[in-house]
Amino acid sequence: MPLPPCPLDECPFPDLGCDRGHEDPSHECEVYQAAPAPALPADDQAETLPWSGGVLGSADLTSIAALSRPRLIGVVGLSDAGKSSVLSRLYLLLTHGHGFRGRTFAGSRTLHGWEALAIPGRWPPHGVGPGFPDHTTSLAGEPGLLHLALRRDDGRREDVLITDAPGEWFKDWAKTRTAPEAEGARWIANHADAAVLFIDSDALSGEDKGTARADFVPLIRRAGEAFADRPVVVLWAKSDVEVPVSMRTQIEAQVARHLPDQPVLSVTVDPEEWTDEAVRDVFAVFETILDSPVERHDAPTERRLPPSISTVDSDDPLLSFRGHAP
Repeated sequence: MPLPPCPLDECPFPDLGCDRGHEDPSHECEVYQAAPAPALPADDQAETLPWSGGVLGSADLTSIAALSRPRLIGVVGLSDAGKSSVLSRLYLLLTHGHGFRGRTFAGSRTLHGWEALAIPGRWPPHGVGPGFPDHTTSLAGEPGLLHLALRRDDGRREDVLITDAPGEWFKDWAKTRTAPEAEGARWIANHADAAVLFIDSDALSGEDKGTARADFVPLIRRAGEAFADRPVVVLWAKSDVEVPVSMRTQIEAQVARHLPDQPVLSVTVDPEEWTDEAVRDVFAVFETILDSPVERHDAPTERRLPPSISTVDSDDPLLSFRGHAP
């Protein structure tokens, strides 16, 4: 916002220097400090930004795609698998100066969305320890998209979009791919460049571990089918909880069968624990994807061949021209 003019008629500030010789009249001149604040522009004249700071939807992606080709990471998992907790920890680590390997944080168009996710993980003023994010509510339609702008060490810009979606979508999608309630999960499966599949260690070790296994097995199968041509990180979340050997063996067998050769990582998020190992584990999840080549399943740029030009027999030199010889 421009500085208001000085109330003294003979003083040309801020267009020129202060008539009284002050270097910074806004802090040094009593007359200028007493000047009325400039009027704010009317709502119909105010400049608006193409984003609000909240999570994005597909309609908001034009401004992101105009800067660079964004990479969309689908976060897939059942309810309470730890998806929001890992995303919250990722953002909190960035705000504390940690970063990705070979990349630095360069901004975000969803800072309000990140903050809403991270608030429960901060130390509140009343002194009670931090906790976990609230459960992501089940809404119809597309998932919310969280944005990160990164600057690579070679100077290139990377825009990353990470989905934040409720686990109920994926449970319905795992059972019936075309279920109406799974529209959001299908959107992720159709558009994501890569995925992080969350396996809940806590659920697979509790009293209802049999029910949990019955839910995770079809989800692994569905993910293997949907992301067969794209990178997937299989993530054992809440890895501080020990899973029975027989249960872990069964889940690992399903992963090996339906998601062969995909990396399997582990992570745990303790609101009060910020060890170097825990920090590396969180960033490793996304670095594994960011370091992998981008190959869109619906538009594989790397495999696209140049269009062939058919031969035209014509006496017209314009129609016969096929470019200068190298």
